[in-house]
Amino acid sequence: MISLLKLSDKNSPVYACGFRPFFLVAAIYTVLLSLHYFIFGYVVYRDGFNGFNLVWYQYEFLFGSGLAALSGFLLTAFPAWTNTEKVQFGRLFTLIVVWGIARIFSWFYIYCGILPSVFFGIAYLVMLLASLTPSVLDKKHCRHRIFYYQLWLLLGAQSLMGLFWDIQHPEVILSWLKVCLGLVLVMYMTVFSRMSNVVVNLALDKYGIIDERHFAKPPRRNFAIGVIALYLLSDFVLPSSTVSGWFSLASAAAILNILNDWHMKKAWRDFYYQALYSVYLFVAVGFCLIGTSNIWGIPDAGLSLFSVMKGALSLSILMVLLVVGQRHTGRRLANSWLIRLAILLMFGLEILHIAQAYELLPSSMTLIGNNMFVLFSFLLYLFMATHMLTQPRVDGQPG
Repeated sequence: MISLLKLSDKNSPVYACGFRPFFLVAAIYTVLLSLHYFIFGYVVYRDGFNGFNLVWYQYEFLFGSGLAALSGFLLTAFPAWTNTEKVQFGRLFTLIVVWGIARIFSWFYIYCGILPSVFFGIAYLVMLLASLTPSVLDKKHCRHRIFYYQLWLLLGAQSLMGLFWDIQHPEVILSWLKVCLGLVLVMYMTVFSRMSNVVVNLALDKYGIIDERHFAKPPRRNFAIGVIALYLLSDFVLPSSTVSGWFSLASAAAILNILNDWHMKKAWRDFYYQALYSVYLFVAVGFCLIGTSNIWGIPDAGLSLFSVMKGALSLSILMVLLVVGQRHTGRRLANSWLIRLAILLMFGLEILHIAQAYELLPSSMTLIGNNMFVLFSFLLYLFMATHMLTQPRVDGQPG
């Protein structure tokens, strides 16, 4: 805990590698958002957030928690992949500060409007891109540029969202948020294609399979990304239309096609394998529900991209924190009951989202349950990982 409080100490292990500070703030901010949602949504307002307040919560979950975890991964992975210098204390600390300023302005949007938060959010993405640029200039590292291009698209979408931000018409903001969420989910899918080379092969080693190796195939992933992009475009131009419904179903099929690379004997027994596999399944199920809803002309009934995909995004964030955090602190992937419980809570979150969409349970029960599952899952992560992220690597290596 003492190390955690020394956030301005450049010699603190917290700044030894890019993932450490960002994984901490991602988990802490997710807990803070969940507490805020519960207190103000069910204690103060009693019936949950709605209208612009709900849009704000979704915006913060995406650009606060989701982007922080993604940033930690990229700031760690790019130097490792390209054998370039790690991001130093000054740049890391500045990125954390700018990210924090964007969040503070967002919390006080009632007094200062949302534009200051959007401005600092854009500034943060520009700084993040600048931090990654030296790693991708060399042509031999061009295959890593896909993250760079995806960040530029996210930067453009956030800029346009800020330009068209209108509190009186939250549905307009939500349209842009759907685009941003789609881009972030695509980035996490790209992250998982790299992580799968570690998780699946470790699972094969664990069960003594030495004659098979897993290598994520970019064509399957890139095809899925292209189909998802078509869905996002069609749903933005023709919201909840039959056209976007068919593209949504096509997106689900393309995502399931990625999993063909994962079907290897005995590896499925590993818990981390099951969790990563489930992320793809949850996203595919979400696209199926959205697609059938649009094609059959069923009223939204809570089947917005956010309400269905939040479970998948929450699990995506947690898996990045767990896998990268343990591997880059010199640890093996642990299978403790706390880790299993944290991941199982995310499974329960997705089930509750589906129950909410089909009105199988009272809305108050599902909304409170969703929020509590996220809260306790990330509290468990902080309980397990705070010491890990604030202390030197256990194997004595730098990072």
